[in-house]
Amino acid sequence: MVAAILLATIMAAAGPTGHHVRSTDRQIQGILVRGLEQSPTLRRLVEVLDQSDVIVYLEVKREQHGLGGYLSHRVVTAGGIRYLRVKLILAGPIEQVVGLMAHELQHAVEVAQTPGARDLESLQRLFVRVGLSTACDPSRCFETQAALDVQDAVREEMNERKRRVR
Repeated sequence: MVAAILLATIMAAAGPTGHHVRSTDRQIQGILVRGLEQSPTLRRLVEVLDQSDVIVYLEVKREQHGLGGYLSHRVVTAGGIRYLRVKLILAGPIEQVVGLMAHELQHAVEVAQTPGARDLESLQRLFVRVGLSTACDPSRCFETQAALDVQDAVREEMNERKRRVR
């Protein structure tokens, strides 16, 4: 009985997909599954992360001010694995939420493709190097063209799917 409960807890933490992109939140798990079904771009991001040493935990962002989502700049490294956290606001149409999720996962891919990004300082150096100039504090807030492009592509894929279903 205890073993079954432990196994269920581990499976829930890994999410329904078993990928390096995980959440313990059932709503996020459902959104992720739907996004993976409908967006080739999101599937590609998850595949890249699955082949990397990065595991991303998706969490609900409870505060509604500021950004709709973000990749935490705190990297935890243990046993050769880098752990990242992404916070997302789940309000709005599904294509908007999945697009935002993909946007933040693109940032995680950027980290995964930079083996030296293993702590706060090296993560900040990465985003200063590849990032765009933004209006927010450059030591705390970064943006990349790749993440903006991924977000647009995923929204379009989700909207196209919606149009075909109608």
